[in-house]
Amino acid sequence: MSNPDLDVGMGLRVATALATNVYMDGAGTHATLNGSVTNMNGFASGQTWFEWGYDTSYGTVTAAQAVSGTGAFSAAITGYDPSKT
Repeated sequence: MSNPDLDVGMGLRVATALATNVYMDGAGTHATLNGSVTNMNGFASGQTWFEWGYDTSYGTVTAAQAVSGTGAFSAAITGYDPSKT
């Protein structure tokens, strides 16, 4: 299940998708966050990133990724604690 498209201010339109590659090992919990740019809104390029956390204040931001068109983007995260949700 993915979220509806989100307009990020006057910038890119993005949609998020389910996390993949979720697993636990001795180093903690890992996952890949997934999304897609669905509309560049007239911009030739932009940046995408994910914000995640245990409540609506999030608290953790992934590194920004440069994009120059529509399509998928993702970021690997570690250290997520599923007992906090």
